[in-house]
Amino acid sequence: MANWETFEIECYEKLQKDYGEFAKILPHGKSDSTKPDIEIILPNGNNFFIEVKSKNAQCCQFVLFPENKAKTFRFSERNKMKKTEACKTIIECMEKNYSRYCKPTQSGIAIDVTADTLYNLVDEYYSPKLVKFFMTQDYNGNYIIFPAAKFKNYFNITSCYRKKKSGSSEPSEIHIPEIEQALIDYSINGSIDITNVDKPRCFLTTCDNGLHKKRLICNDYTYQLKTNEHSKRVVPPHRLAYIYEIRKLSNTNNPNVICQLELKDVCQDSDDLKSFENLLK
Repeated sequence: MANWETFEIECYEKLQKDYGEFAKILPHGKSDSTKPDIEIILPNGNNFFIEVKSKNAQCCQFVLFPENKAKTFRFSERNKMKKTEACKTIIECMEKNYSRYCKPTQSGIAIDVTADTLYNLVDEYYSPKLVKFFMTQDYNGNYIIFPAAKFKNYFNITSCYRKKKSGSSEPSEIHIPEIEQALIDYSINGSIDITNVDKPRCFLTTCDNGLHKKRLICNDYTYQLKTNEHSKRVVPPHRLAYIYEIRKLSNTNNPNVICQLELKDVCQDSDDLKSFENLLK
């Protein structure tokens, strides 16, 4: 499990322990960056979300495509956020120096916009999702909860333009023949099953214990074998069997604007915590 996944779980458990008697608390985040991490369901119906951010994190990404003929950047119609005023300001900045930004790399190109523009972007990104609070941990390991309006008090923010793969997804039945052929090509003995672990997921059962993060490069997709929290929940058919989740890797490598966050040297402001607790009690 990745560090950020563990931290999300720890924050949820902390909230459940301290405030579970006052509200229903549901974890949502995981790898879906389009959905807030933790939902707070109140008896009065005034529900809201908490977004979890580690000391070094990312947020507010959206895809921009360079248009070389017009020397402009096109806001992708598949972005999960609207083209807000802060987005427009960022695009205008990049278009004024098109030659600098038109060839994004994996490492990224810093975008020269003001921090206020980026803090506005954070607000425009999370407000429609009903994120009213953020949760993090200071450099001494103490948890911090603060209102979204106080974001700039807790985090420094910068942005860059870089190519970023879109992650992975669960293979479906139509992908199994390609995966089965890949197992033959890579001389891997085993069987493939789709099993419901929270949702339908694809698993490989094999006697080979050295396949974690192994990639199977096929004609249509690349697949990766992983030992993770999901594979560990599948019961092996016998003691010599190993279970791997099979993930279908994205073929896209789109150029994204991404905000990078770094926690300031701060601790919990008692008034900020009280503003959270007052909504619950």
